[in-house]
Amino acid sequence: MNRRQLLAGLGAAAAGGGAALGTGAFTSVEADRSVNVSVADEDQAYLAISPASSANSNFAFQDTSSGGKNQLSLDFNAVNGVTGQGVGNSSDYSFDGVFVVENQGTQDLDIYIEQLSAGDFEDGPGTGNSPNGTLDVEFYPGSSSDSPLTASDAASSNSVSVSLGSSQLIGVNIDIGNVDVKSWEADVTIEAEG
Repeated sequence: MNRRQLLAGLGAAAAGGGAALGTGAFTSVEADRSVNVSVADEDQAYLAISPASSANSNFAFQDTSSGGKNQLSLDFNAVNGVTGQGVGNSSDYSFDGVFVVENQGTQDLDIYIEQLSAGDFEDGPGTGNSPNGTLDVEFYPGSSSDSPLTASDAASSNSVSVSLGSSQLIGVNIDIGNVDVKSWEADVTIEAEG
């Protein structure tokens, strides 16, 4: 083999290797695409949340006030169809099947629900203007008040599985210590993980 053939062969190999390694490589790209998102009423969403068809459904309603999209609200104050005016002091109430979560998405889900304590409520018991007492609100599947659902990031998280096309009744436990008669309000987070 002569020197010219060797140099030509090495040059061709280097060029071919460079082309193979460099083909299609890029550092960044920007591409515009369209995205369509439909916002549905809460009872029509992929994770539908609505009042249950049960004796305790009077405590849940679809809130359309303030331009809301039928968001579920829970109200344990005086409500239509209920004679009482609220929960009693120093008591522990369990309300089975207040609302329902329905999986209308694309996969099975594990449902977690954040638990609420006095500090989650504006001026709740043990805080600010209400220095005495305690207030805990837990959510549980169906009528299993001894198995509260907890947030997925809680130390010992507890969920309920809801398969695609299925639904799960959710109950509410309210444990209130010796507090001044008052009404409190807080937001709660419902998580669904597939």
